[in-house]
Amino acid sequence: RTVLAASRRLWALAEPDGETSPFLHGFTPPIYLGPLADDEARALLRQERPGHAARAALDDETVKRIHEACGNHPFQIQALAARVLAKGGIEGAVAELEADPALGRLFAVDLSLLDEEDRDLLLRLAGEDAATRSTAATGRVLELERLGLIRRARDGGVAIASHFLRRWLAARP
Repeated sequence: RTVLAASRRLWALAEPDGETSPFLHGFTPPIYLGPLADDEARALLRQERPGHAARAALDDETVKRIHEACGNHPFQIQALAARVLAKGGIEGAVAELEADPALGRLFAVDLSLLDEEDRDLLLRLAGEDAATRSTAATGRVLELERLGLIRRARDGGVAIASHFLRRWLAARP
């Protein structure tokens, strides 16, 4: 499976007063490629597709724990699932991915592509416990949700979508 994606900075090139490229014609408006839906994450982890007999050796509980820990982020799902299969269990795989500096570099790049208000919102959410999370500026929440960085909690509030991103943000000074 292949995902083609770009940052919000590419979209800024299509603004009327900005520098533009003929390449962008036909790519408007932007389509957010955020997290996978739960059923898409399950299908990816189980390698389900019509006529395809091979399946990943992951039970339903492990599949659920992987996509919940990753906030259905495609790269994180792939990274964690590969470690689960290599290690034979999820706990060791989660600990290994938490310590992986490559994931931290990915998060640093993602954060650098956001504006200061979005970064501040994410840092605030990472520092709050589940009981105190509340909805923030609706437009910002919606965009960060579309990007797969936050998710709606059952109580109507918002939370960081990925366990790994939440830990990384919380560890930042």
